[in-house]
Amino acid sequence: MPLKAESDFRLRTRPRRRTSRIRGPRTSSPALPGLPVAPAPVTAAPTDSTVAPTVKDAGHSRPSGPMAVRPARRTPPYAGLRCGGRPPGGLKSACSRPLCARREPAPRAREDCDGAAVRRQPAFDRNPARDDSRLRAVVEDAAMGRWESAHELLTATGADWDRRIFRLQVLARAGARLTFADTWAQAEPRSPHALALLATVQALRSMARPRGHGSGPEMEEAWETCHAAGDALPADPTPYVVMLALLRYHSPDRDRQWRETVHSVWREVEERDPWNREAHHELLTYMFPDWHGVAGEMFHWAQERCAHVPRGMPLHTLPLVALAESHRMRMKKEGHRYGLTVHPWTDNPSTQQAWVNWWTYRAPSRPHAAFHEDANYLAHAMSFANQHRAVAEVFDAIGPYATDVPWSYCGDAQQLFARHRKWAVKGSAP
Repeated sequence: MPLKAESDFRLRTRPRRRTSRIRGPRTSSPALPGLPVAPAPVTAAPTDSTVAPTVKDAGHSRPSGPMAVRPARRTPPYAGLRCGGRPPGGLKSACSRPLCARREPAPRAREDCDGAAVRRQPAFDRNPARDDSRLRAVVEDAAMGRWESAHELLTATGADWDRRIFRLQVLARAGARLTFADTWAQAEPRSPHALALLATVQALRSMARPRGHGSGPEMEEAWETCHAAGDALPADPTPYVVMLALLRYHSPDRDRQWRETVHSVWREVEERDPWNREAHHELLTYMFPDWHGVAGEMFHWAQERCAHVPRGMPLHTLPLVALAESHRMRMKKEGHRYGLTVHPWTDNPSTQQAWVNWWTYRAPSRPHAAFHEDANYLAHAMSFANQHRAVAEVFDAIGPYATDVPWSYCGDAQQLFARHRKWAVKGSAP
């Protein structure tokens, strides 16, 4: 129950005087500050010493007379509770301070003590489709077994291979445990879109097996579907990107014959889309020491590719990906002995190179499909390099689409992202 005024509060919680409980006839009410004095009601003398007449007082009756016992003053059941306390009986909490009013939480914004609105930080959006609203709607249709909207979406994507691969990957994650991709391929067996999606779905299903055990029936099936998709649309690099993923996952450890197959598939990708983002990240992951490479090879290849990549392309973040993977490996091996006090992002030239060669030359009005993944790598590197003022615009472009990697390599992903974003906002404030 919200309090209305300071005087009312003080009257209702005023402590009771220590007086005798047996009083004579009451002739007048004591004067209380802020209220007029009302005349006492007139009653006849009692005719029986054992029975006392009653006086009506605000709807209540009480005994009157020389032997009448005055009832205890009624106080609100919530008096004396502090802010945020929960009184018994299910009553709302109240405040024991006269000038403090209870504040109800607002659904979208809250108010501070001065009444100024405080803007709430955007919530994290974990949808893999990110800001692709059309893709979100198609995923919902695919969950209900409808593939017609997926056909329309991939047809409208056209030769934007980067966005085509991104949309196929999101659809494949939704369809790995469903049958709409298989149904679509049966209905349109020569559709390059249906075959590309089926190949991606089959590749994900084959990765349910333990990695590094060579080819199996699931991998062979996905490999054949990749060839069929490549024949249906020869200019599409998507089937060969799926082949790179299959080779990375199923290849025995540092097998020379499988490595030669990787290089031949990589040449097929370069012929179709030389700066394909997903293919570069797939090959870089293949060179991770936890997969089939060594640390020196990983860094050397990432820096060598950045030396030839045109400015404004997101491939300039490849060294940051290698740097984050190197940090994850050291944390895995050395644990607390390594820690975050000596992390690799301080004074690392790769962070500034990615900022200059990609971020300052990019086209903000036309971000690529995996923009938020690359922007999170850049924001992470700049934050741990204490460049909080400059990284504010990167956080602003990311919005609610925070990714687990690489933030999870250094602790809790959401907490680190929110903390560094808060520091960036403070650092960029005028």
